[in-house]
Amino acid sequence: MGPIIIAAALLGGFWILSIPFTIWYVFPALDAVFGKEQTNPAPSEKDMRLQWHRLNLILWPILQFLILFGLIAFNKALDLNGWETSGLFFFPRRDDGHDWHQLRA
Repeated sequence: MGPIIIAAALLGGFWILSIPFTIWYVFPALDAVFGKEQTNPAPSEKDMRLQWHRLNLILWPILQFLILFGLIAFNKALDLNGWETSGLFFFPRRDDGHDWHQLRA
């Protein structure tokens, strides 16, 4: 999602609409095509997939921090109008009907 947000910030205009479009339509379509991973592996497993998952969990907050505060810092330099700025900082929530706190292994 990060590259889409950065591209929308740099290109402006109707590219800002690619953020909610991707979250509401593209991601559900990809879930329908490839299926959802609903297993919850035990943290004690020494699986290579779990190692990549851990790396993702470590990097995700750092990338989100850099993207969010980078966009705030460069907001004036991006020369976006009011609706573009509002759309850039609009992060829609995707409700896919799952209660992720109730997943079991």
